[in-house]
Amino acid sequence: MPAFQAHQNTPALGRYRPLALAFALLIGILSGATAAVRAEIIDPTGKKLIRIASETNSQMFVTTLNGAASWAAAATNLPDKFADWQNAGFEGMSITIASNDPSKGFTNMGAQWWNVQAQRDYSEFTDEIATLNAQDWGRFTDNFLHSSMAPWDNPSRVDSQDWFNDDHWATILHNVGVQARVAKELGFKGVLLDTEQYDHHGSEPWYHPFDYGAYATGGYLLGGYSQPFSFEQSKTKLLQRGAQYAHALSTEFPGITLWLIPAIHRPPIGSLLVQENLYQSFIDGILLGLDDNAKLIAGSEATYNLSKLTSFTTIRDSTLQQYLNRSNFDQILQDKWSFATGIFADAPPGWSDTDATENLRNPLEHEDAVRNALAVSDEYAWLYGERSRFLDTTPTPLMGLYLQANEDAHQPDVAPVPTAFSDTFDLSGGGSNPIGGQSVLLGNGHFYDDAREGVYFSYLLHGQQQPSEQEYHAEPDEPPAATDEYTAEVVWTVDAGSTIRHENATLLNGTGFEGGGQRALIRIEAKSDPNHNSNRYVLEVSADGEENYIGVIPNLTLTKGNQITIRAHNLGDGTLDLYVNNTFIANYIAGAGQLDWLGNLGNNTPSMGFSSALLHSVSVTFPTLALLMGDANNDGLVSGLDLIAVQQNFGNTGTADGVLLGDANDDGQVSGQDLIAVQQNFGTTLTLPGAPAPEPATSILLGTCLLLVCRRS
Repeated sequence: MPAFQAHQNTPALGRYRPLALAFALLIGILSGATAAVRAEIIDPTGKKLIRIASETNSQMFVTTLNGAASWAAAATNLPDKFADWQNAGFEGMSITIASNDPSKGFTNMGAQWWNVQAQRDYSEFTDEIATLNAQDWGRFTDNFLHSSMAPWDNPSRVDSQDWFNDDHWATILHNVGVQARVAKELGFKGVLLDTEQYDHHGSEPWYHPFDYGAYATGGYLLGGYSQPFSFEQSKTKLLQRGAQYAHALSTEFPGITLWLIPAIHRPPIGSLLVQENLYQSFIDGILLGLDDNAKLIAGSEATYNLSKLTSFTTIRDSTLQQYLNRSNFDQILQDKWSFATGIFADAPPGWSDTDATENLRNPLEHEDAVRNALAVSDEYAWLYGERSRFLDTTPTPLMGLYLQANEDAHQPDVAPVPTAFSDTFDLSGGGSNPIGGQSVLLGNGHFYDDAREGVYFSYLLHGQQQPSEQEYHAEPDEPPAATDEYTAEVVWTVDAGSTIRHENATLLNGTGFEGGGQRALIRIEAKSDPNHNSNRYVLEVSADGEENYIGVIPNLTLTKGNQITIRAHNLGDGTLDLYVNNTFIANYIAGAGQLDWLGNLGNNTPSMGFSSALLHSVSVTFPTLALLMGDANNDGLVSGLDLIAVQQNFGNTGTADGVLLGDANDDGQVSGQDLIAVQQNFGTTLTLPGAPAPEPATSILLGTCLLLVCRRS
């Protein structure tokens, strides 16, 4: 049974969740050998899901409040809306409010707190405060008042702030002080600041607030300056402004929580982009300006398109490390830091509230992603969306499933365990440029926006792509870990007439976080002449999961037109054995041994790869074990993991070959008989067939769980 399959093809676990948790608990009670495949509890308990989206900010009044000019204008319908929202699975949201003074410009305040053309007054918001405080917020206990650094208004009425303009900053500090006061009066946790450098209606000199290059090469002229301030002067000024901004918030709202989006994550080494080179100075200033009890939430957008627990964990840990590397105030940062995983509900390919196949995640995948995000986050996870409407009070049946998924994601669950996978392709196609073979969709099926999972890849030089270009990605629902023993193999052929892109790599066995980065475990690199005609490659192995490759094998020549088999046997001890065309090459240290995807023979950019290559097969296998009665997950040990395997695959059928997951008695079907097989052989292993039976108390617990499963079945 392939592990690299679409989640929607697997049985729903929700109805079995209490039993699955009981089974997982047995793992901590029952003694025995260490299993090759691990199970763990994903526990989001105590974490809160926040809605941050267009429907709560820029489109709040148009969509969520049905065209009302303000919350006060929608007051009649608000009690019913708040009652309906209790069933959406959220514990909070980041909202915008409206000013009652249209003479000052746009009344939607989301992008107005930083508009230097209008000084705001607390009296503009007393109607909104009274209306919102009259509502029963129920489970919405953790709310934030939204703001953006990028102002939005008619071009003649708005300018972007100038870091060096004291008048601008007198207005900003006054306005954000009012914002903090409003948030406090509403009983909110704090404010959210979106620092993204949007191309809104503002103008220079600091149209993009952290881009010194744009300022120094002409932006300063729009501010009336004869010459730009230096980079060091700019860093000092942003440090000052960050401290002033945070102090203004803390003065009006002591102990405030400041939620920043996006938390900038720049793999592989964390350096800021050139247009962000002043960002950290502003953040450091915020750290200095917040009071001792204030908190800083780092809202990650690097996790938007991801779903897996391992992926979120990697982004969380590396984001903090990158901020620590950039900051001059490490201890303050760590004291105030809280990581919030962001999920983009309607990320490409799009969004439909009636057809789940058009969405990045179906409801079950959405549930898994939200649960994983909550479990990884320190306190909050957040659900972003531009077209999705999770606060619509008349949801479609499909939206009802997504709302229920939000609810279910708050409950603990058992993480899936990896199993073997293989795929062989029909390469018949004919013609000089055969597309042939079957198209495959594996794993989540959404690696890049325009990726096509297939078997043939074709590129032209100089950036010209053929319409038929495809790439193959096999992405597991749950990847084997670095501590798992497994063998990954890719068999392929580079066409004899292929043109090789100069010194570009084909990633064969990628590791690291899902959907991003170049954390390749193994890659083939073309060593070509200036005319791109060489037929020789070298093999490289990653030592640390970044782009620091070791083990270059210059004497190994892999030629075009010949079938190439690359096999990596991960030993689970931090090393791997590498084979090429069935020849052992060497044992390597591989610090990034987790397999997240394999089989990428090309790239969706024309600057990498080969002009044509053909994929024959890919596979991931675990150590072959003799048939052990009761061993439902094929790990060589009859334990609580086998109960989980039976439960997760109950009702499945297949070949009686010892491979079908959950088939503990090897009869080709997963049924109550397999539960009996696990019970009768509990505690046995291949190497220790005479292992002692479980202790009496354990046997009673085991029997109780089995009885529950049989009754449930």
